[in-house]
Amino acid sequence: MVLDAGCGTGSLSTLLASLGYQVTGIDVSPAMLAIARDKALSAGLQVDFLMQNSATPIIPGRDFSVVLCRHVLWTLPDPNDVLRRWSELLRPGGRMVLVEGFWHTGAGLRPQAIVDAMPQTMFEIGAERLSDVAALWGGSVSDERFVVTATKTGLEQNY
Repeated sequence: MVLDAGCGTGSLSTLLASLGYQVTGIDVSPAMLAIARDKALSAGLQVDFLMQNSATPIIPGRDFSVVLCRHVLWTLPDPNDVLRRWSELLRPGGRMVLVEGFWHTGAGLRPQAIVDAMPQTMFEIGAERLSDVAALWGGSVSDERFVVTATKTGLEQNY
């Protein structure tokens, strides 16, 4: 199961569902969620879209393998707290995948800030630059874009 936090119009949620993943997308915008639902329906895909605040998700009974977030973490208050909450939604061994950036306007987050904000329950934390992969952005970009990934510790690894 994948949680797409701040799913917006559901592009990543729909893509993942088309690849066979069970996806839950959350967003605070009813208008964005309506577009996301239409997009999934038009593609004949089942995606569970919920109106939720990505900073404080409440999704009982969910044990996600992946928490995915694209260009949303930098907009949320207190990334340390948000990352802790997201890590609590992951099953042991689950992965956090955060696509973020530091924009030419000075807004955004730097990769090291996200790495430093990861809770102690996360390990194998790494950052990879994506700015030079024009295919990801529809053309070349001058902003700093990257992905940070981390794995949640297993029960036997918690001390």
